[in-house]
Amino acid sequence: PKLSAICPALLAIDMEIRPSSGRTGWTSPDRWRCGCKRGRDGAPTGAPSLLFEAYENEVGEEVIITPLLGTNPLAVSLPTGDPDRPLTLDMATSAAARGKVTLAKKNGQSIPLGWGVDAEGNPTTDPEAVLSGGAMLPMGGPKGYAISLIIDVLCSCITGSADGQTMGSFYDFTRTQNSGYCFAALDLSRIVEPEVWSQRVQALLDTMRACPRQPGVEAIQIPGQPEQEKQERILREGIALSSAVEEIGRASCRERV
Repeated sequence: PKLSAICPALLAIDMEIRPSSGRTGWTSPDRWRCGCKRGRDGAPTGAPSLLFEAYENEVGEEVIITPLLGTNPLAVSLPTGDPDRPLTLDMATSAAARGKVTLAKKNGQSIPLGWGVDAEGNPTTDPEAVLSGGAMLPMGGPKGYAISLIIDVLCSCITGSADGQTMGSFYDFTRTQNSGYCFAALDLSRIVEPEVWSQRVQALLDTMRACPRQPGVEAIQIPGQPEQEKQERILREGIALSSAVEEIGRASCRERV
């Protein structure tokens, strides 16, 4: 799965050397595991990168009970002049990533209202109700639904991959999931000098950081900054697991001994 995602992403970045932009589509990579990482790979080369993937139907809509679309994530990475600090967006188009709901279930926690509905379409704070016959909700209501649908069309109709309603489940190992990706990269040097771009981006980000803050807010963070800082902390200190998740991992290991 990782290799199948890396190849088209790097191909798009390579393609942008010749025309002003490069685009690729990919089918059957079976998950977004390294989507954002591949987007960040483009930024140090000076190539703004956009990555999309369609998932199986896990997300409904406020007026529809049956899940129709996936959490359909997108990743955008823009160079800033600092190769270690690109401006990065990595997000699901659902109100929250489905993995957060799964983690809440494992930890015996509730979820915020607005994340999902039960099998009858009722708002719920019970992660089990969302995961067992219910559905995630799109971010921003109809706006998130629209963005998710566009990603579904780009990833399935360009590549011939399955769409959200026909895709195999990520948890069904008896068949190929057949999910699709869409990648794009832009050669900035054909439009603006890279140094000028970097100066403009840094000036804009500095303006954002200098904005007046609400009481108690220590700093204005830039998209991707919390994740970059968390990754650096994990590399130093390791990954912290809840006791419930740790026990699930240990039980899985015991089953395989």
